[in-house]
Amino acid sequence: MTKSLPLRHPLGMRVDVHRAVPVAFALAVVGLAEARLPAVHPGRSPWVYWAVGLVAAVACFASLLARDGARVAVAGRQGVAVGSFLLRSSSGGTARSWNTAPTPGAELRTAVVGPLVSLGLALVTALSALLVDAAGLSELTAETLAWLAAVNVLLFVGQLLPGAPLDGARLLHALVWRRTGDRSRATAVAGAAGRHVGWPLLLLGLAQVVFADDLGGLWLALTGIFLVATAEHRHP
Repeated sequence: MTKSLPLRHPLGMRVDVHRAVPVAFALAVVGLAEARLPAVHPGRSPWVYWAVGLVAAVACFASLLARDGARVAVAGRQGVAVGSFLLRSSSGGTARSWNTAPTPGAELRTAVVGPLVSLGLALVTALSALLVDAAGLSELTAETLAWLAAVNVLLFVGQLLPGAPLDGARLLHALVWRRTGDRSRATAVAGAAGRHVGWPLLLLGLAQVVFADDLGGLWLALTGIFLVATAEHRHP
């Protein structure tokens, strides 16, 4: 059973926060306070960096809730009942008690809203960062907004990967289902896509670590492992 922390979403739903979320939250705060902010804007008090890092991490967590809340709201309108969902730190929420969409169109509309919200948040925060910087206001505020924009771009791209339980897999499933009229075939195609995307990501991440000495490749490798494992579990 996945260890998680139960919370209550503003829409009234139960949100089970995956145990990796607090870890990612802490890493974001430490990374901003101890590395990025002091390097880009030196000379401030350490307490200022830590306060800004904490605010940025909270805003990032709020963007995750906003994205999944929008997904749940659209799902309800499409006749897809969601009892609760599991909030993850990377690709987003995984629905629990999520009934099968009644039509390909309903699944398509439900799947597309999450990435669109992340993209919208990225555009808003990026524009805000430019405006704050142009007005000569707080440099730390502009840097934080730029960081939030980059995070939401990564979330947008990550959600579009065609591997279950990501939105990309739901989009692919809906498109194949609509084109063929065969739900089972769409499920098989979505499962195969998860394997085909997961293995290259895994190998690319390992190559980045071994040949470029870049530990950031570990995230790609872990994402690849996650996609392959999920595809094997759901579509053996």
